Amino acid sequence: MNIFLRKTEENCFTPADDKSLKITKKLDMETVLHCEAWKERNYNFHKKYFALLNCAFENQDRYNTFEPFRAEVIMRAGYFNTHIHLSGKKSFSPKSIAFKKMDNIEFEELYSNSIDVILEHFLIGMNEDELNNAIDIIVGFC
Repeated sequence: MNIFLRKTEENCFTPADDKSLKITKKLDMETVLHCEAWKERNYNFHKKYFALLNCAFENQDRYNTFEPFRAEVIMRAGYFNTHIHLSGKKSFSPKSIAFKKMDNIEFEELYSNSIDVILEHFLIGMNEDELNNAIDIIVGFC
């Protein structure tokens, strides 16, 4: 079960959305829950990041499919795991950007670094303002 909670002024937690309210209403009084908590990231910013990736992917010619492109950008932005095989060979994989795995601060750094990677390796000749304007139009922030 996943529920979203909001802290109140009384230092209590209350359901943050209708789905969470519906779930908690079904619980008996004095029910104790074991929770793993993390602060939710900004979902609109997450959508903006994927708009950035999609805009860059659609305007590049090195990759035929999105996932390898996305992995390349994330790793070039400095967010990767290193695995050393028994043979001593190293391999790399992108870090997860799942909400639970990356907080807002780290995600904002990834976004900024991804812009640098995209402008340097994929959208050469475009500047950051032009890219941001294109992203804002895609996401509908204008």
